[in-house]
Amino acid sequence: MIGKTKEYGVVYTPEWIVDLILDNTVQEYKPALKICDPACGDGAFLARLVERICDTVPARDCRRALENLAGFDIDAGALAQCRTRIDAVLVAKGKRLKINWNLHCMDSADRASLAPHEGRFDCVVGNPPYVRIQHLGEVRRRRMRRDWKLANRGSADLYIAFFEIGMFLLKRGGRLGYITPNTYAKTMAGQPLRRLIREQHGIACLFDFGEHQLFDGATTYSLITVLHKNDSRERFALYRYDGKRIVSKGLVSASNLPTNRFWTLESETTLRKIQCIRSRGRPLGEIAGIHVGLQTLADDVFILEKVGEESGVVVALDARGREARIESAVTRPILKASLMKDGKDVKERIIIFPYIDGRLFAEADFSERFPMAYRYMAKQKTQLLQRDKGKFDPGRWYAFGREFGLFETFGDKLITSGMNKRPNFQKCPAPEYTFYSGYCVKPKSGVDMDALLAVLNSADMDFYIRHTSRDYQNGWKSYAKSFIQDYGVPAAVAERAQHEQASMWR
Repeated sequence: MIGKTKEYGVVYTPEWIVDLILDNTVQEYKPALKICDPACGDGAFLARLVERICDTVPARDCRRALENLAGFDIDAGALAQCRTRIDAVLVAKGKRLKINWNLHCMDSADRASLAPHEGRFDCVVGNPPYVRIQHLGEVRRRRMRRDWKLANRGSADLYIAFFEIGMFLLKRGGRLGYITPNTYAKTMAGQPLRRLIREQHGIACLFDFGEHQLFDGATTYSLITVLHKNDSRERFALYRYDGKRIVSKGLVSASNLPTNRFWTLESETTLRKIQCIRSRGRPLGEIAGIHVGLQTLADDVFILEKVGEESGVVVALDARGREARIESAVTRPILKASLMKDGKDVKERIIIFPYIDGRLFAEADFSERFPMAYRYMAKQKTQLLQRDKGKFDPGRWYAFGREFGLFETFGDKLITSGMNKRPNFQKCPAPEYTFYSGYCVKPKSGVDMDALLAVLNSADMDFYIRHTSRDYQNGWKSYAKSFIQDYGVPAAVAERAQHEQASMWR
């Protein structure tokens, strides 16, 4: 199953998670209740549903209830395992029934195949496949983007489209219960889904698993979402898993989940404090530029450890410890933000910087002016052309992989890693340094750098990020621009910047 798992984005579901979803999605087992798992795999949800029906539905109605279950899957092998599994459950429950199981080998993302089942079901449950839509075959990808609005974004994940697919299958007022990655709550790719949920459907409950891992062999940050189709609700129940048990965070107003901002899944009390932080002073993104570090897509080629310098030449070691001699004029000092401590990197590094006046050197000019650097780079040409899955522009083989913001990384700035366990903003030692593996905050005119540094490393920032940013294992949190730009800088720092800026135009 490893190959199929990789191809179809399948991650099989622990039984206690299946129970949690069913407990909150299926309110009462009745003979006429129609339930579907549109990506049923080997039958984790259907097997548990068969057990529950056998235990709760009267014997005279059991056949009808069982035949109202439906499972769809693109993988015929997994569907055969599902059939064997649910047959075995019947035997274990002592039911001598020959059920004509409503199982279909089909692609649930094919709207035409799904059309006969539109609006038929009272409940849709499951663990949709996790795979980027752009990684699907061209025909399937093009069809999905035509059929489903949530599949239109190039970086969208297949599981996001499955929310729309689930709603397509549900009756009005039906309930959907999925376990998926929590990324739809805190990424730009998830914005269309957040908007769909808030504008058209009601949230019954959310179970946030934070950094805790639920699936064997897969690193996934999970969220259970239970929705009502076309039935808006003012408040929803929020739960958090602490690694041992499910903890209630109380009822939360749906108005706290805006469509134009990432969702913060916290109690009302915590949300009020977050709002106080955001609304004080001015947002960090207004008083400072926030920029990502250089992205070469081949750091082991472009970035070297400086070990000496002589007559305009830098003596450096590459990633394998081999010596290289590069003209100083085509290098810049660079810091690795993720390794900085007390304003210093653990090594003295340089980056080969083949740009002048905002543009890439012409190859002939590069080779003539900097022959040592050119020879060094030419030895790595094959590796450099493999960037972007081998589609890198061969005429620009010595360029950085991503060229946006090249010159915003220079100047006076505060630097932080992209992920930290607690705030760790560092003052850059000199403006001529650039950086990678993180973000920088470049205050606008009039902002006191030291005062801002203290604000960014404060207990308030720690609290803010812990409750608003993306989770990673072992307590790591994202410090990307999208998570720090709305942080409220107190008036004592922000208003001074505003006053100084206004003074320039008098």
